[in-house]
Amino acid sequence: MLRWKYTSEDASDVPIHVTCWADEGGDGTSEVTVDWEFQSEGRAPSGLRNVQIMIPLSGAGGAPPSVVTCEGVWQHSPSDDALVWTVGAVGPENMRGNMVFTAAGDDADCFFPITVRFECMDALGGIEVVGAADAEGTALRMGLDRVSAVDEFIIE
Repeated sequence: MLRWKYTSEDASDVPIHVTCWADEGGDGTSEVTVDWEFQSEGRAPSGLRNVQIMIPLSGAGGAPPSVVTCEGVWQHSPSDDALVWTVGAVGPENMRGNMVFTAAGDDADCFFPITVRFECMDALGGIEVVGAADAEGTALRMGLDRVSAVDEFIIE
């Protein structure tokens, strides 16, 4: 088994781009729009799976949001004080998605930081395994199963 870690602060290295903005309603609530878009340019050609976007609801005082529209499945997690949006599979056939909800909170900062989790069947960061050899350099027969998982992807 080969394990490696890739760290980057360059947003273009991530195969999914997430944007979020809140329109304050003036009555202690905000309408929040969250969009995602798959960035396929060589980063994850086979797509992503188990995509989950977690949006904090720190201004809501534990109250659930009112979801207006959602492409995917959403769930209010009182224990995390967050809205969890499960998108599922993302790729060339499912390039973008959108969610709109209203929640208590009149400050856009209470909906950040957003946490994104996903798995990918491609090697992210441009790393590829091309072969295996023993300590003397003799080529070894090998199999290759790739699964990349995001440890931490936070949007502040």
